[in-house]
Amino acid sequence: MPSSKGYRNIFQVHVQGVNQQTNFLNTVGCSGKRGEIIPMLLVDLNEIEPHWNLDIIPKEVWPLYVNSARQEKSLSWRDVCKNLNMSYCGSTLFKSGVSRARMHQLNQFLESPKLSHLAMSDILWDEIVSLEEGGEEDVFDATVEGIHNFVANDILVHNSIEQDADIVMFLLRREYYDPMDKPGMAEVIVGKNRHGAVGTVSMTYRKEIAQFANYIPIQAERYIHN
Repeated sequence: MPSSKGYRNIFQVHVQGVNQQTNFLNTVGCSGKRGEIIPMLLVDLNEIEPHWNLDIIPKEVWPLYVNSARQEKSLSWRDVCKNLNMSYCGSTLFKSGVSRARMHQLNQFLESPKLSHLAMSDILWDEIVSLEEGGEEDVFDATVEGIHNFVANDILVHNSIEQDADIVMFLLRREYYDPMDKPGMAEVIVGKNRHGAVGTVSMTYRKEIAQFANYIPIQAERYIHN
């Protein structure tokens, strides 16, 4: 909310839901007198039965993952409902999303790594209400021109040149990183060749004129010039 003149803006964070409030108190907590009553608050929250209307895994999980896990265990949908301690309700079961608690129940007898990941992941599921065009803005570390690569969350995101190319070659000058490491030499590394061999070819690199030539060790080259 906007502050009065001369004061900073004030922001409020609302934590809703029994599980979210419990996680907040255990993880973040509070100091002072408010922090002293946290144990009492946790006791009260523990007595409240949560109503799952937030962080619901979409209903598409039934045909995508639950059904295949059920088939691997050779169980019918009636068997699934029985293990969930609920009455069989036909296709009505698939019309609603799945809470994390129910996903955990499903995984207890279906024993699926995918279901376990869905039950324990850090993703907060929420429904998209609307999509609105935001116009064009400058972006950083997300635009890739030509064949350049960039890393996003430790994942190398790249164009498909390597997949489509017949030959992929790299140039390596070790002296660029260490002047004493093979000075005057460049390596042409053939990393991919659909129609021939791969390997490394040594070349002489004359940086004064940016020229590649047949490889001659730098000591011999100096001897010839002298």
